[in-house]
Amino acid sequence: MRQGSVLAPSGTFGSVFRLLVSKFRRTLIHIVSFSQGCAEQKRENEDQFAWLEAYEAALLEFNAHRASLAIDTAVKAIDRRKQLLGFSSKNAHEWQLLEHATRTLLTIRTHRVLPAADNTPGNVAHDASRTA
Repeated sequence: MRQGSVLAPSGTFGSVFRLLVSKFRRTLIHIVSFSQGCAEQKRENEDQFAWLEAYEAALLEFNAHRASLAIDTAVKAIDRRKQLLGFSSKNAHEWQLLEHATRTLLTIRTHRVLPAADNTPGNVAHDASRTA
């Protein structure tokens, strides 16, 4: 950059200008870093609560075949969360909550005599749900 040009003014004004540009650049870098951190936190939160949304959907579903599909989806989401989480003493409470949710869903399936969800035509559960 040339001294005295628009890009790099000279003198006191030039010093102040360069200082402002460097401050602005650092502030902009902090803003970008913060927004990236927020995006990562949002993704983590979405992963954390995806199983809960699937669990609630399974509990609200009353049609036998659709309930079976919802329970399977919820159990898979819970398993994904457990895999992402891994077991440690720091997350024992959440792990215990996930285990309880899985047991609850499987108990609902057992007591309501829900078939395992299988969409393949010719499957007894699939054909029974279509005729019900």
